[in-house]
Amino acid sequence: MSRIPWKSGMPMSLCSLLLSLLLLTGCGSSAHTTDKSQATPIPTAAPPTTASTNVGPGQHILNTMAQRLDAARTLHGRFSLNSSVATMNGTVETELWKNAPNQSRTEVLQSTLNRVSTGSIAVTDGKHIWQYDAAKKIVYTSLVTNNASTPDTQSKGIAGAAGGESQTLLNIIQTIFDHSNGTLRSPSTSINGKNAADIHVVPQADAASSGATNFNYSGEVYIDTHNQLPLKVVLNINNLGTVTVTIPQLDLNPPLDAHLFSFSAPAGTSTRPLTDSTNSQNANTTGTLTLVQAQRQAGYHLLSIPGDHSEYTLNGVMALGSPGLQTFTLNYMKGNQTFTLAEGKTLANLPGQGQATSVRGTQGAISTRNGLLTLAWTENGLGLHLTGTLTNDEALQIAQLLN
Repeated sequence: MSRIPWKSGMPMSLCSLLLSLLLLTGCGSSAHTTDKSQATPIPTAAPPTTASTNVGPGQHILNTMAQRLDAARTLHGRFSLNSSVATMNGTVETELWKNAPNQSRTEVLQSTLNRVSTGSIAVTDGKHIWQYDAAKKIVYTSLVTNNASTPDTQSKGIAGAAGGESQTLLNIIQTIFDHSNGTLRSPSTSINGKNAADIHVVPQADAASSGATNFNYSGEVYIDTHNQLPLKVVLNINNLGTVTVTIPQLDLNPPLDAHLFSFSAPAGTSTRPLTDSTNSQNANTTGTLTLVQAQRQAGYHLLSIPGDHSEYTLNGVMALGSPGLQTFTLNYMKGNQTFTLAEGKTLANLPGQGQATSVRGTQGAISTRNGLLTLAWTENGLGLHLTGTLTNDEALQIAQLLN
């Protein structure tokens, strides 16, 4: 098992692996997307080229597919998610329209997941965001804000910045396309009647240190050998369950109607600021929590520094991700020194990078990036990342205090 990236300063540890979005009745879910991109067949072995030097055929095919998605000016696709993860067991079907780099519309066509309602929608025109919760009949709105913590993956491929759990899922899948190590398992297999290459994927070893996604997975990406586009993704997430995404339709560079990227609230709905939606979600799954609240939400014991070590102050816990797939980050301070302890089942057994070391009776690794040291290890099925402006000895000493 392995892991992937999301963007430093915002460890989106598989932040909400779900969906949520559909077009309003009468808003026109029938976009015309007639032009389909043409492509040459995928090679079963990668010839030496500038892009594929020193990579195997599987990585070459995966890179080629990701580059095609990233280069698309417009995109229209349908995606079907089936999850066997206990806390999000069910299916969701969504439809996406995207005009690169910053306009997108995602709709939930059908859903059996509790947190995602059929008929929900997320839209951005590049300046505004609208998220329509069909179950609550509320439209959440906000201006688009870009800052240093905004993942650059939001402008790539099937990813987008409209928000909502549906778009979050697509962002995660795009990150897997862009940040996985791929191995050609089979050059020819059948997926829904189409010939496909089976690429086995795991996170790149440097995904965490580069600020990408923080969750552990292995899986298969099936890529159409005719047009070099993905047909299906199967992910096994750190023994928590399997998530399967099938892609029955994916068109690159089709003409899209401009009205897709605007939104009018339907009759009978109320409009609220997007922060209301965020605060509501934080009350249940994310946000700053006390240690007691975090442990109740996690459902398992979180390691922490005992209270009798009064020189350390815990300034709250941040929970990120969907229930059952969360990581919990404890924010500590000692004098003027700050550091964090991120822990969660999705962080367990991630590919190691850095100097091997012994920590709490097990094997760990110490790495340094941008002046920050990270001590990473797995203990009792829980992955832990201790990060801060620490020395090796300080990090190991803090780790020994945890109980």
